[in-house]
Amino acid sequence: MKQFILASALAVACATATAAAPVSNDLYVGFGAGPSQQDISINGYNDSNRLTAYNFNGGYKFNPNFALEIGYAGFSKNSGGDANISASIEPNSYYAAAVGIYPVSQAFSLYGKLGVARSRTKISARLFNQTFATTQSDTTLAAGFGVSYAVAPTIDLTLEYLNLGKVVKEDGFDVKAAQLTVGARFSF
Repeated sequence: MKQFILASALAVACATATAAAPVSNDLYVGFGAGPSQQDISINGYNDSNRLTAYNFNGGYKFNPNFALEIGYAGFSKNSGGDANISASIEPNSYYAAAVGIYPVSQAFSLYGKLGVARSRTKISARLFNQTFATTQSDTTLAAGFGVSYAVAPTIDLTLEYLNLGKVVKEDGFDVKAAQLTVGARFSF
């Protein structure tokens, strides 16, 4: 009977010690949505449009000031024209970035991202009865910054700007893409 009581006390002590250990919250996933800016330049003609953007990301926080992150940035289709001539452009990017984090307070942090993005842009055009469609892929620098506010120990609200640079680079034709998103990040 004494062995049973001793074993039970030891099990309770181990369970209590394990429960009291802090949760690391090193892994995270997040998402966001908001406006995007797509700047198009074709042989000196420039156009800029604001459309909807979204992103998904996940990362690993090595310490309170540094993380590595991968993500997906999606953009709405940018299209225009009339009955005779029309065109559409839809960029999407995957990125990997180093994230520098500066905790301002217990709940509020500033952060910056710098990495590389692989963008794939669908381009289509129609000129009277002729149609043209292609997909352009380019690798660009991905850079961004943001703020986060912890509303719970494992939930942050985020406001982030991400610039993917020229997602299309051709002679006389380029497209720049950037997004501003409001989102949430969940740590575990």
